[in-house]
Amino acid sequence: MNKKGGVSMEAIGSPWKFFLLVLVVVYIFFFLSNHLNLDMDTVEVQQEMLVTELIYSPTCLAYEGDIGIRVGVIDIDKMNKENLNVCASKAGTGYRMALKSMTGEIIKTVDMMDSDLEVQIPVCKIKENPFTCGEFNEFVLYPVDEKLKPAILKIEVVSPDE
Repeated sequence: MNKKGGVSMEAIGSPWKFFLLVLVVVYIFFFLSNHLNLDMDTVEVQQEMLVTELIYSPTCLAYEGDIGIRVGVIDIDKMNKENLNVCASKAGTGYRMALKSMTGEIIKTVDMMDSDLEVQIPVCKIKENPFTCGEFNEFVLYPVDEKLKPAILKIEVVSPDE
């Protein structure tokens, strides 16, 4: 039977379905907009990436032998300002490296701090400062007379807060 002008159950259900759809879309929009606009502190991650690049990149400190790049082995001849300026430098970020033997004896150091960041190292001890300071101690090997010796590479990184 076909009734003209009659109200069917489908016609009554349509506004409720539309209202439910709008409600779900609005909820999803607000949920995603709150989670996508979170401020994320990436300074620590950037510092870890810098340390990883310093140790494992062949243009930085990674040792390249006749069989290729050796993971975890550094070339102490590459540990100088000229090489490190080319391989890993970021404006406003400075770092200081010290290679120490397992007994604590300093083998080699290099300082890649700008003059204004040089002052900030003691300030890293203060809780509220405009810089993020990171200290990384990495176990590495370095070649001496065709043998690999173990050492600790201490890297202090100072970056401005974003």
